[in-house]
Amino acid sequence: MVVLVLGENLIMRMNTSPFFIPTGKEKDSEEAALIDLSNHSLKESFSEDSLQELIFEHPELLPITAFEPSFSEIIPVCRELPMPAGRLDNLYVTPQGSLILVECKLWRNPEARRKVISQIMDYAKDIAEWSYDDLAEAINAKNGTNNENPLYAIVKESPETPAEHIFVDQVSRNLALGRHLLLIVGDGIQEGAENLANFLQQNMGLHFTLGLLEMGIFKLPNKDGLIVIPSVIAKTTIIERGVIRFENGAYKLTMPKAQKDGTKITRAENLSEIEFFEALAQHQTNSADWLKRTLKKMEPYGVTWEVKQRLLPRFCPDGEHEFSLGYFMTEGQYITSNVTWELRKLGLEELGIEYIKGIANIIPDATVKISPKKGDLKIYIHDRVLNISDLVNYEGVFIQAVEKFIQSVAGRL
Repeated sequence: MVVLVLGENLIMRMNTSPFFIPTGKEKDSEEAALIDLSNHSLKESFSEDSLQELIFEHPELLPITAFEPSFSEIIPVCRELPMPAGRLDNLYVTPQGSLILVECKLWRNPEARRKVISQIMDYAKDIAEWSYDDLAEAINAKNGTNNENPLYAIVKESPETPAEHIFVDQVSRNLALGRHLLLIVGDGIQEGAENLANFLQQNMGLHFTLGLLEMGIFKLPNKDGLIVIPSVIAKTTIIERGVIRFENGAYKLTMPKAQKDGTKITRAENLSEIEFFEALAQHQTNSADWLKRTLKKMEPYGVTWEVKQRLLPRFCPDGEHEFSLGYFMTEGQYITSNVTWELRKLGLEELGIEYIKGIANIIPDATVKISPKKGDLKIYIHDRVLNISDLVNYEGVFIQAVEKFIQSVAGRL
């Protein structure tokens, strides 16, 4: 089967069909026909089972980074996994040990709209009560294997997979905390799907760490293969999230923290961010708290950030050009090599160099070294890269350096 993925959108309504336009001698365009996922009586239609199989064989169809930026790769584990509450449609895992639970439902099926949320929550509750050995036993039973560690056997070929004991510890921790990404995959964005999102907000007061994903599946006339358009259902570009934790056999929602004046903090954490700071705290206990506090204090200067394996702080002073403040690693390193990249395109590289040298001047014994190949600058203390722990005692001066850097860039645009 040939599957063409056209793209993903955070907000999208499919009111028209895509067209196939050949680039060869045949110039006539062809309209693709939308496959009716809800009509099981049609021979050419997709059932929920067909949808399960499609996304299992082609996990790239799930725009996973739209939900969790650090989930750069997801690996299919099994389909129809038996659980106390029923059979989970699809189970995936990341090389870092995060689990993704997927249910395939048809939005226009009234029963599915009523049951799908409670169903996937029941599955999340079930799996949170399992140990790593319980999960391994269930995977072996479903896949007909007899591996001592079947989950690790599935992911070990990925270059991003850590050592086995680290992977097992991370999966075990996520199981104990009930920390998983839940995805509901269906057909079109219809009234029922919007009601589904409203149901979450009205009944729980916030959005879960839950994805609602639409699959627009089209078939070209007289041609094999499919055109698939995945898009994330979202009413707003920022989704407020809560974290589901399981304690004493029951699930509990952690609400967003309130500020001193009683209002909610506008920035919500996702699983990628939570896991980043936990990993950082394991390497450097004080660094995680310092980094959170410092990022918060830099917000008034227009600094934003996201986690994609590493934490990326940036600023956009003119609403058009986005500049980097370097990046932070879970092991605690602060890397400045990318600070000058966007500045270099605008002929402003000297501003980035000045910032990097200014940070180095703050820290005793710190020096700036230039990469011989790319000309990028990193800060070293003796033979190691600068660490967050080196900055902990210089918080105020560091923030001042960031403010000065941002102002100098803004003044040149």
